[in-house]
Amino acid sequence: FSSFECWMVSEHVQRHGFSGSLLGFMFGMMYTTMYITGIASGFIGELVTGISAFGAWSDDSSFHTGGAVHAFDAGVVVLALAFALIALTFHENYGARGEARAGAPRLAGSRALEVALVGVVVALFDSSMFVFICEWFRC
Repeated sequence: FSSFECWMVSEHVQRHGFSGSLLGFMFGMMYTTMYITGIASGFIGELVTGISAFGAWSDDSSFHTGGAVHAFDAGVVVLALAFALIALTFHENYGARGEARAGAPRLAGSRALEVALVGVVVALFDSSMFVFICEWFRC
C-alpha cells in the first residue's frame, strides 16, 4: 500500500465517519477504475500515435513531434486537467481540530530539502519505468 491508501482509510473512517465495512468496496472500486483507466489510456495512446508521423518540428529544429510522442503529449494534457480538477475540488486533511501541530513548521523548514529530494527520486524512478515500458512494448 501507499500513502494514498493510508490517507483514504483515515478520511473514510475518521473524517467522514463511514462504516469500516465499506472500505473493501471502496478499494475494489478504486482498483477496478484504475485498471479500466490504464486500459483506456493504452487505447487512446495507440490512437493518438497515428495522428502524424514522427519528425522535426521544422527543418532547422531539434524539437521533434508526432508518432509515439503524441501519446506523451496527450498524457501531459490529461495531467494538466487532473491537476486543475484536484486543485479546485480537493480539501486538505490537516488532522483533527485541537490537535497539536508542532511538527508542521519543522517539516516545512528543516526537512523541505529532504522532501523535495524524495520527490525527485520518485519522479526519476517512475520516468525510468515509463521509458522501460515504452521501449519494451513499442507503441
